[in-house]
Amino acid sequence: MSATPRAAGLLIACAVLGAALAMGLRQSFGLFLAPMTTTLGWSASGFALAIALQVLVNGVAQPICGQVADRIGGRRVIMGGAVLYALGILGMALSTSLFWFTFFAGIVMGVAVSAAGMPVIIASLTRLLPPEMRGRAVGLGTAGSSFGQFLVVPLSQLGISVAGWQGALFLLAGAALLMVPLALPLNDKP
Repeated sequence: MSATPRAAGLLIACAVLGAALAMGLRQSFGLFLAPMTTTLGWSASGFALAIALQVLVNGVAQPICGQVADRIGGRRVIMGGAVLYALGILGMALSTSLFWFTFFAGIVMGVAVSAAGMPVIIASLTRLLPPEMRGRAVGLGTAGSSFGQFLVVPLSQLGISVAGWQGALFLLAGAALLMVPLALPLNDKP
């Protein structure tokens, strides 16, 4: 499939922004350890276990999400992952017990990170671009992912300072939904 330069630019921009949001949101969760454990009386190790579970679930779910994206298209998987991201973050914000926090932060977010993360975004993007543009697109997508950490993490800390940890999580859940329209151009039908 060959994309015009304008269409390729749109595809790359949406993929870079989607990757930036996905990685930035994921890397922000550590900022919530101190305010949440203090307010809710949880142990730091319980909070950390939930985030560690997220990493493990992400590792298990990644090949499954990739296979699903190969079958139904990356756009649908990314959009579903973005909705799961928002639901997982909302669940984190509303959790009153460590059990539910672990479920939302560990399991729901682990699958969300797999579905709306870099591998699915980049695979969808590269299938839509001509071979001569793929290397540059992958590089830009990776840079976008790093930029997301640089941009979203400080904004998350600002959100905690201004709106409290729960308000900041609500804002992050809304930001996660921005990945839905960013996935629209990534229509790599199988």
